[in-house]
Parts: sequence; structure tokens; C-alpha cells
Amino acid sequence: MLAALPSLLFLAPAYVYGSPRLSYLPAVGVGLLWALPLLWLRRRLRVGGAALAVLTGVAAGALLWPARPFVVCQLDFYADTSRMARQMGAIGATAPAGRELVFVNAPFFFSSTAARPDGCPSAFPWTPTGGILIPPYAQPRDFVRFNGGPDRAATGVTFAGYAPGWRTFGPEIDGDGLRAAAGESAVYVFDLGRGNFVDLAAAWQPGNAPTPSPLATFGDALALAGGTATAASETLNVRLDWRVLAAPPFLPAVFVHVYDDGGVLVAQSDGPPAGGLVPLALWRPGDGLSDMRRLDLSALPPGNYVVAVGVYNPADGLRLPAVAGGARLPDDVWWLQTFTK
Repeated sequence: MLAALPSLLFLAPAYVYGSPRLSYLPAVGVGLLWALPLLWLRRRLRVGGAALAVLTGVAAGALLWPARPFVVCQLDFYADTSRMARQMGAIGATAPAGRELVFVNAPFFFSSTAARPDGCPSAFPWTPTGGILIPPYAQPRDFVRFNGGPDRAATGVTFAGYAPGWRTFGPEIDGDGLRAAAGESAVYVFDLGRGNFVDLAAAWQPGNAPTPSPLATFGDALALAGGTATAASETLNVRLDWRVLAAPPFLPAVFVHVYDDGGVLVAQSDGPPAGGLVPLALWRPGDGLSDMRRLDLSALPPGNYVVAVGVYNPADGLRLPAVAGGARLPDDVWWLQTFTK
């Protein structure tokens, strides 16, 4: 208690909660507290030497073994946190020069990951479980510089439109603020599902550029400006470049289907355009949205295959009308490309 008291009295709550280093000093007091029974038993039983070593080992095992799953889980969170920090340094080294780095929804504190959705099973009455990346009193610029990146301008903001389920770092901005940042800065959005930062510029190009001769249009919402499918080893990498025609009343889903020679569907990938990184409220006519899909082909035998693309309403599965060259496409599908495995 004496070791922890200065921190509790004189530091802001966020600092106390957000710095694991402050656990070290209280741990000294806790360690002494658990040593008292051993000292008492030693005097009471008048043991020493090997007997005291055995007694100490039994006591340490009784304390540590129940907490072992928690300790292992926490070490995994610390490893994830270190990896995220190193990624910030790598982003600083590779992001376009002359632009401020903006980290959106970078975690201050997170208590779950894709690998551990339920967090850590705590063996204690109370303790924060999870990882801390950027506490409120820190600066993203330092995280970039101290993790191998250059000393360059960097900031962190929170955008509630992504509905983050973790405590984020930085002041909150609205959709207009994010659109402005995307046009002026190098913006990277943290995605807890992926466990890393995603380059927003690779998914969203805000602007009002025309779409000359699109490959196909899907309803009044999207025009397919370009697309490629590249088979590499046991995967198929598909890139789709969309242009927003108008914001629809629902967030559409894009499907990528792979058919064999007999027209049988053998692989697919479904999801919102741009990997869900651009909420519908941000769509404006002329915006560019880019999809990168990776399909697993390992289970497919050698042969010829065709890649098809379509757009549908995820609420009812109805496809948006697909039109190319002024004519409605069969099954509302654009046949993108053929490939041989």
C-alpha cells in the first residue's frame, strides 16, 4: 500500500490505469506480503536450509500455477502490442514523404483479439487484462521514432463511424474530418480483427473524378472501373476498382465467385467494398473504392476457371442490376477473367 500510495494520490486515473510500469513498485509490497507467512513458518517450525527451500518452492508453486493461463495470455497481449508498435515504426518509414501520419482508432487499451476474443481468464479479484498501445499521456510521433521509423509528424484520432470496440487514442473527429485527413495526410486505420493498421488510401480515394467507360455498372450505386485476377501458387488475388455513382440506402456487398468448366461454384469471397473501411455515410459520387480479395485455391484440382463479380443487398440477397454496353448482364454478373491452375 505504501508503494502504491504516491501513484494513487498524485497521478491522473488514466496514467495509473494505462502504465504497466506502475505495477512494478506495488509488486514489491505484494512480494513482501506473500513472504510474511514463510518467515512466520520458519520461526515457528525452526526450519532452514533445504527444508526452507522446499517450503518456499511449494508456496511459490501454489501462487503461480493457478495464474499460469493468465500470465501466458497476458504475454500474448504484450507480444501483440509490441508488434503493433513496430508496425507504426514501419509505417513511418514507408508512408509517403511530406505527409503527416494519422493513426485512426489506435488502441489505448484493448482486451480482446481475433485469437483471444474473450480476453484473458483472470486469476485475481481485480486486474486489467489486455494490452496498452498508446496511453493518453504519450505521443504517436514517439512510437514511430522509437520503433525504427523516422522522426516525422504523427497524430492519433478517433472515428466512431468504425464502431471500435476498444478504448481508442486521440480526439474524436467526424466524417468530414476523416475525409479531409484522407485527402491531405497518410491515414492508417486500426482494425482489431486484423490486428494491425490498414492504409486507408489503398481502399478509399475521395474525390470527384469521372469514370470513363466503366466495365460495368451495378444499379445506381457502383461502377466497376477496373479489375484483375492473378493466380499465384495456391491463392487467387483479385483487385477491383470501383467508382461511387451515388450512395445507396444500404451498404452493398460485393461477391467474387470462381467457377469451374462445368459452371460449378468452387470458391467465393463476399464482403463490403473497400473491406468495410469506408462506411456508407462517407460515400460521395466520384469516390474511388478499391477491393483486394484473396481466395484459397488449394482444394481445387488443376484446370480452367473463370472469375465473376457481382453486387447485392446483404439484407435479402437480391443482386443489383448489372449493365455493360447498355445491356443487362445475365444473372447480374460481370465475368471478370479466366485463369488456369
